[in-house]
Amino acid sequence: MARRTPRTVLVTATLGALVFAGAVAGAALTRTDPAPTPPPSAAGTTAPATTSDPRADGCLREPCRVLGTATLGDTRVELVADSGAKTGRLRIGGPGTSRVIEIGEIGVLLPEGALQCYPASISACLVRAEGTRGQTGKVVVGRSGKWSPLERAYLSTAGYIVLNNIVADSGPEVVTAQCSSESCGTVHAQVFTLVGSTVGCTRGYSSVEALPGYPAVEVAASRLRPCA
Repeated sequence: MARRTPRTVLVTATLGALVFAGAVAGAALTRTDPAPTPPPSAAGTTAPATTSDPRADGCLREPCRVLGTATLGDTRVELVADSGAKTGRLRIGGPGTSRVIEIGEIGVLLPEGALQCYPASISACLVRAEGTRGQTGKVVVGRSGKWSPLERAYLSTAGYIVLNNIVADSGPEVVTAQCSSESCGTVHAQVFTLVGSTVGCTRGYSSVEALPGYPAVEVAASRLRPCA
């Protein structure tokens, strides 16, 4: 767990706005990463018929499969991928639930282990996948049993996105690794609030693995600097 520092007034106001904005957000997340040439799907799979709405179990195009699970208190969260694993949705509460959150198409295949959730007063779940420009992630937030997707998609040019609590507040931040140069000889971490505003950046490091606390990168907010 990262060391915590007092939260600024700006972050407090921004995160507070998330709770109300997230509660009414219903649109699917927008796609920002261009679609690369996907790796081949499982041999022998045929394209099934498409229904207009996902079922209560989160499946839209059969055969579907669960790519990741997480438990937040007594709430179970599962990432359900459609046939071909190009689109998916979060199933909140288990197979019989009607609470299904659309993730939308990220533009790449969703891999095993694509889901990470962080429990807090404002909980968040991150769905991430690899693309031609790096790693892309989309976030769904929940509070008091209400879950909503964020419109913002996060991109890491160095191929690393994670949820962690960097600022001492009621929810996690989004930590991404970015190449500091075109050749990516050095990388730095860039930290965002859940609503997409930048908290700050670290200094450069020799690799993603050299970032503080890797694989759960953590850094004191007081050590973040303005991003170039």
